[in-house]
Amino acid sequence: MKNVEEATLVRHKILYAFEVAERTMDPVERREWLTFVIVWAGPTGVELAGGIAEILLDGGPRVLKSFPEDLAEKAISA
Repeated sequence: MKNVEEATLVRHKILYAFEVAERTMDPVERREWLTFVIVWAGPTGVELAGGIAEILLDGGPRVLKSFPEDLAEKAISA
């Protein structure tokens, strides 16, 4: 996310997914609406993944590659 507008859009999409999931009676459809994948593992991606407690993916060798390795390991185990 590069600016407030992009962050607001992401927030809106996440909240919309929760609203739809709350209204659906089909457990399979509900699970689909409540499945999120964060595809960047820098500080923003890690914080967002922690906020919605879902899956975090990155094409790099580890998450938080701009941080010391011991801190990246702590983020993974948290």
